[in-house]
Amino acid sequence: MNNLDFFNAAKNSSEKQFPQLERLFECWATPSDYVSLPKFLAERHLEYFGNRLEESTLFKYLIDQPALRHFERKDISPHVTLYTSRDTHKTISQRTILVCFAASGGRLTLPIAAFLQSIPDRSWDILLLRDQSQNHYRQGCLGLAPNFLTLCHLISDISRDYGRVISLGTSMGGAPAIRFGLIHNTALSVSIGGRRWNDISRIAETNLETPPFDNICACLFPADRSMIYVYSASHQKDKDEAHAMVALTGGVTMPISSATTHHVLGELWINNKLPMFLNAVLDV
Repeated sequence: MNNLDFFNAAKNSSEKQFPQLERLFECWATPSDYVSLPKFLAERHLEYFGNRLEESTLFKYLIDQPALRHFERKDISPHVTLYTSRDTHKTISQRTILVCFAASGGRLTLPIAAFLQSIPDRSWDILLLRDQSQNHYRQGCLGLAPNFLTLCHLISDISRDYGRVISLGTSMGGAPAIRFGLIHNTALSVSIGGRRWNDISRIAETNLETPPFDNICACLFPADRSMIYVYSASHQKDKDEAHAMVALTGGVTMPISSATTHHVLGELWINNKLPMFLNAVLDV
């Protein structure tokens, strides 16, 4: 997805479909992509869509920044994207790759441009994965890997030369981020509002095949693992899930008192607390 893709989608859409188009672009666009899009659309006689984007919270946030983070986007597959710095003097061995497992909406519960704007572009690369099956990545990523283990091996190949590998997931992506951390032995794994998958109900409710492998179970040996389970202090379901996961994997819980919903990162961004949070958790 780029500006031209958005233009092609917009010219074949009605004005009523703008919210769906906007959300689609929020799943892919870098900060500079998003800021340049309104002018790009206006020059092609799609002023309505450009004006609506300029009215968005994300656009207003980005143009108020002293400088935009300069990430380049590379689509590894239709649902896996690598964001890397355009200008860095650091070698890959001096850089950190953050492997992000998106929630069911294809985002980290906020626009990817807002997340990238809170990450130092000179020393961090972001690998964003999306699960179109919405099955906790049990079927891998469409067009890249047919199951979770194969997906983990491919991610390990992509991240092999980085100096540090961290995994992070939100909502549906929380448990997969922890599972990948166990397999890859990441420097840190972070689940934000993560939910355990329930294979019994999924087998009964869907036609999706469920692979038998699960490395989060009561048979896990105790260990001092670098895992953080973040949740809204006001959200009882997420609190229960975080404490249940810690009992299995080790690690620590981190309740966020300023968040009131399941969408912790989105709330932190809206309240101008996201950079501070990421610095505290990821040491960015």
